[in-house]
Amino acid sequence: MHALERHSDYTRRWLGLDAVDYVLLGTAERIRYIKVGAGPNLVLMHTVRTQLDLFQFVIPLLAEHFTVYALDLPGFGWSDIRVDAIPDEPTLRAKVKEFVATLRIERPTLVGESIGATLALSVAADVGTNVERAVAFNT
Repeated sequence: MHALERHSDYTRRWLGLDAVDYVLLGTAERIRYIKVGAGPNLVLMHTVRTQLDLFQFVIPLLAEHFTVYALDLPGFGWSDIRVDAIPDEPTLRAKVKEFVATLRIERPTLVGESIGATLALSVAADVGTNVERAVAFNT
């Protein structure tokens, strides 16, 4: 098994699907994400020092009503860590916007906790009507 596949074993166990994937951003940076469910698009963003598995108990419930995208923010979880990257809000906001654009996620609801909440609000403010709504908790 390839080293990049081993880390997803835990995610595959709770998710029960082979929905773990990567997207390559313009900076040659790999972002790990999952896509499950059907319905309006919803993007989940975690807090610092965690990864998309933070949402393991709500993703199956949300997937009954939404197409859920959950990502490991750049530099966290199993996404690439770039030593020259500054993991501040403006940098993360730009990466989330690029993630949504690269995957062509139309009119998502952006949901986040902590820095993910800040990102949900700031990305929504940047892209305006291209976002359905923003949900921020534990800001």
